[in-house]
Amino acid sequence: MEAIAVVSFVSAIAGLIDFSSKVVKRLDDFQSSTHDIPQSLQHVKTILPTTINGLERIKIGARAGTVDSEAQKALLPAIEGCGNRVRRLEEILAEVLPVKDDSSWDKVKKALRSLSTDKEVQDLLKELDRYLANFTFHTTSSVITVGTLPIPVQQAIMIPKKRDPNFVDRTNILREVESNLRDYGRAAIAGIGGVGKTQIAIEYCYRFLNDCPKANIFWAHTDTLHLLHQWLKDDLNGNWLFVLDNVDDINILEERMPSQFFPAGINQLLPQRAPGAILVTTRDKRVGERLAIRGKTTTVPAMNTAEGSQLFSSYLPAALSTSDLSIEQLVDALEHLPLAITQAAAYITENNISVGEYLSILQEKGAEVLDLLNESLSDDRRSNPESNSVIKTWKLSFDCITKQDPRAAEILSLMAMFDLQGIPATFLRHDDESRLVFMRSISTLHSFSLVAKATDGETYSMHRIVQLSVQAWLELQNTTFRWRKEALFTLAKLFPSGDYETWRACEALLPHTRIVLSHELQSSDCATKRAELLQKLAWFDRSQVVIKGLRPKPKKLGKLSRLFKETMRRCLTLHEQVLGSSHPGTLRSMDCLAWAWYLQERYDEAESLARETLTGREQTLGSNHPDTLESMNSLGIILGIKGSFDEAEILCKASFVLRLQLWSPDHPDVLASQVNLADLLCDRGNYEDAEQQFRLLFESLRRVSGNWHQNTLHTMHQWPCCIDHKGRQDEAIDLYRLTLSFEETSLGREHLNTIITRANLALALEKIRNYEEAAEHFRIIVALKADYTESSHPRLYKIIVDAEENLGLIERRLSRVEAEYGDDDYPTYYSN
Repeated sequence: MEAIAVVSFVSAIAGLIDFSSKVVKRLDDFQSSTHDIPQSLQHVKTILPTTINGLERIKIGARAGTVDSEAQKALLPAIEGCGNRVRRLEEILAEVLPVKDDSSWDKVKKALRSLSTDKEVQDLLKELDRYLANFTFHTTSSVITVGTLPIPVQQAIMIPKKRDPNFVDRTNILREVESNLRDYGRAAIAGIGGVGKTQIAIEYCYRFLNDCPKANIFWAHTDTLHLLHQWLKDDLNGNWLFVLDNVDDINILEERMPSQFFPAGINQLLPQRAPGAILVTTRDKRVGERLAIRGKTTTVPAMNTAEGSQLFSSYLPAALSTSDLSIEQLVDALEHLPLAITQAAAYITENNISVGEYLSILQEKGAEVLDLLNESLSDDRRSNPESNSVIKTWKLSFDCITKQDPRAAEILSLMAMFDLQGIPATFLRHDDESRLVFMRSISTLHSFSLVAKATDGETYSMHRIVQLSVQAWLELQNTTFRWRKEALFTLAKLFPSGDYETWRACEALLPHTRIVLSHELQSSDCATKRAELLQKLAWFDRSQVVIKGLRPKPKKLGKLSRLFKETMRRCLTLHEQVLGSSHPGTLRSMDCLAWAWYLQERYDEAESLARETLTGREQTLGSNHPDTLESMNSLGIILGIKGSFDEAEILCKASFVLRLQLWSPDHPDVLASQVNLADLLCDRGNYEDAEQQFRLLFESLRRVSGNWHQNTLHTMHQWPCCIDHKGRQDEAIDLYRLTLSFEETSLGREHLNTIITRANLALALEKIRNYEEAAEHFRIIVALKADYTESSHPRLYKIIVDAEENLGLIERRLSRVEAEYGDDDYPTYYSN
């Protein structure tokens, strides 16, 4: 009876071997005639021959009587299951592989059908992997015995891929792995998906085999570990290396394994002391810390430029010539990621394009670069053929993070909506979220090498390819709108006011603002938040124009004021559509737009809109509301520049008195009103009172706002003009020089205020006959003439033309050595 059972067992194995061999032959024949096996079926050619080899060993053992009845009973379900999977693979081959007589349309239909069967094929291959591990266990385990005597078993070498002839030697990493295995018996390799962890592990296996030619090498995943547990514990089995690949989910470390015999978690199944060594690969550094030796996990960074260039070049045909510089540029653009580099080489080769053409596509924005990163071309180096593309590879990481730490997945999704660098922690952390919970989720992302923490400890960054992959992942989940909306709401809430004190924070957030505002989100609440953000941005632009004046690059003159105006136009339109014309937010936008016209010297448009805003605020908010007082002040400034001094003075005095009723004398708004009143006194020729006001204001502003505040600088700018007009030239010149030094340092040499101060200083010097120094200052101003036109900035252009005329007079005077220059011939002094 036992003999019949053995024969039946051997026959079942033989039938499975025969059927599997036919499937392999069919693939071989197809490849030899077309050289184009569908991507999903390429791995079949690797795994089926290995499965057949394992079955042959069991068949030989059964015939020799070395597989006892208990082992046969344990193996029969696996053999039957394996047979079912192979038969299903054969059915899929019939459905997707074209034959000689197929029409073109039949071939197209089969190609499309092969895409729809990808997932099923990959599932079948995973199950065959598990059966293969089962067969290997029984051919190497001491369970196979005759009586009570151990039978020598055949050496097991389970390395999933042939040795890579193009492997780029990363000596330091391999040396560190070898040292940890030698000293501790365990080592872990951690790094982002596609960085080359598996390739490093495979290379180490072959080096280990060279050093220990009789050792066993096992390569497995977590779901087959329980099959080798007892064997690994037995000291009689000699030297071995066990590679546990792709242990990415930290939650399974303590989960029970799917076996009635070995119900423990992975930590308990790995032997603590053994003659062999255990090597773990993982995307999650925390897994390596727990399974290997804490603090000894080897983190695999991206390749350096030289390594990446070597890897790329090794995959290009010799006939394809390209420069070292273009390769280095491509490697840099791919952020030195090995998977991205090899995929780029495969794409360039298959599509017969140049490195430059590929690089130009990669540097684009939008769908094309995502398509490029989603390409999944054959890569024999990788053990998992279903994730050859960069995006698919990282999707596995994202899915794993979502499962084990949903909050971390939320943070990652939101980060992908901003700029790559300088993402503040305040953007990512909920108001009611404890710091501990937030840091734990950030740690998850950091352990997967997806984000990095800046040296300031308060901001985070991510690589561009990671960001693009996250965005593609969100598209698959149809959640892109949700996270774009979240980014808009976050930025609208946290973007600073735009006042002088917040400049640095505003500038740091500008890259994020540009990206968030580039998305048109169609909903009323999004429109409201968009207008709120635009208003803050516009106010920042306004203060930049008021204080910074001209850009350092002269050809960009007026860019800030134009940007401010266009931003406020968009903001006002949104507010009117969503909130209505009398809403405070809409009136705020109108006030800002009036300033935009003022800054572009369109004073009539500025006055009209400022009056409309003041009327609206008086009706909506009341005469004493701070916003109404702001409108009074703004209209007074506009009227002053137009020469309507009487009405301007009434408005500025009213604003000052009412603000003084609301706040203390040192309040910034009260001081701002005082500055405007002092300006009016100076413009009306009341230099005595104006000087006294500027002197008092200067001390107050320095104490309250600091030396570099816009109002402090403005007071310094106007003050010497009053002294100069009163005839105290020496005192005025000293103050002009001090002011010029301050303005050059804080505003730059081409700022409008700096140029005005320099012109006034030159005029004062000319008046006391210091012609040489006056001429030097005039020359600096005249040198700007080539960069400006009268239409681009009429005030500045007039100052330059006057300086040119005065310079000519001085040069003629110096050449004739004339004695005097009548007072009536002097041009008037300039003011703001």
